[in-house]
Amino acid sequence: MKRFIAISSFCLALIGVIRLTIGTLDTYEIEHTRVGLQAVETLRAQLKSISQRRAGSAEYRVAMVGDSMLADFGRRRQVPNWLQDSVGKLNATAHPVKVANGASPGRNPFDFYFLAELIADADPNLVVLSFNAAWLSRDWSTTRPLPELSAWLSPGRWPETLSLPIERIGLTLDRILLYAGIKRVFGYDGWLLASREQSRLGAAYWEATDLLQSATARDEPLGFKKTFNAAFARRRLMPGNAKRMSIAGALRSYGAVLDGVGPAHPVLRITAATVATFRRRYDIPVLVYLSPLNVEHLATLGIMNKSGLEQSVGSLEQIVVTNGGAFIDLHDLLPDAGFRDSFGHYAQGPDVDGGARIAEELAPLVSHLLRSG
Repeated sequence: MKRFIAISSFCLALIGVIRLTIGTLDTYEIEHTRVGLQAVETLRAQLKSISQRRAGSAEYRVAMVGDSMLADFGRRRQVPNWLQDSVGKLNATAHPVKVANGASPGRNPFDFYFLAELIADADPNLVVLSFNAAWLSRDWSTTRPLPELSAWLSPGRWPETLSLPIERIGLTLDRILLYAGIKRVFGYDGWLLASREQSRLGAAYWEATDLLQSATARDEPLGFKKTFNAAFARRRLMPGNAKRMSIAGALRSYGAVLDGVGPAHPVLRITAATVATFRRRYDIPVLVYLSPLNVEHLATLGIMNKSGLEQSVGSLEQIVVTNGGAFIDLHDLLPDAGFRDSFGHYAQGPDVDGGARIAEELAPLVSHLLRSG
């Protein structure tokens, strides 16, 4: 009886602390900053076009996943739309083709690994993964992690997951169990609510660091990461040209790929596991392509390292092909005029239309993979 009372008291106290915390966040109007938490809902909606096909349909279905390099266009002018049109022309007398845009800004290979089963549930004939070279930087995986998405891993994949470098995004076994437990007991809505409140706590922490920063006369970035990152963001752009990165900004985003990485790089290991999941667990063909880099601008900055870049490209190709996928390198496809901003998003114009050029290069290989499927 005493044990029951103790456990009950602890649970009530915990509920009280949670309610007090949420109430405090509400009082100070702290909003969650993790827009990526909508990834599951967004991906389901995006894949709906290929998952709900007519019985007996001979339609080819392609799931194209990536980050803002795919999703940062108008409704019609997106790489998947161009790819659908280009492949459709090549297969004009064969099967119709439907390409679903499963991309969202800020996505990375860890997200695709966690959500591989959700993508496979749409039953595509082919998965196309756009690989952003910036993913190899530590900055990308440490500033945009969504370890909460591990809740979508089936328990059968946990042993493999624990052997991967998940610590890079702050994921551990206890957190996997926590997220999976919340999802299993409370469903998607409960998982989303818990993740949002956790994000609000993180936002409250950054608000507190701002207050501490404003209370000191010293311009000291150490200990005040948000202020330090904001200052760096101002330095990442070229003076007088906000559409191109400075040397500091380019090295932060592309230093790793230019220095050269091997197959053991954490992001390549998680990408290899993702390709293997589609190929070996679900028997779904996978095409990975390296997105275009603004190599002209990197050369202008004087930081272009061709041998290091070749090593990185070779390592990416190796881990993809070894695990049963197909690979195509498009890193030098576009000139400087093919990029419209400092993040490397593609320009759209009469002279150079980045998304259309990518689709033209991909279409023959995509067509071949679908036919040989």
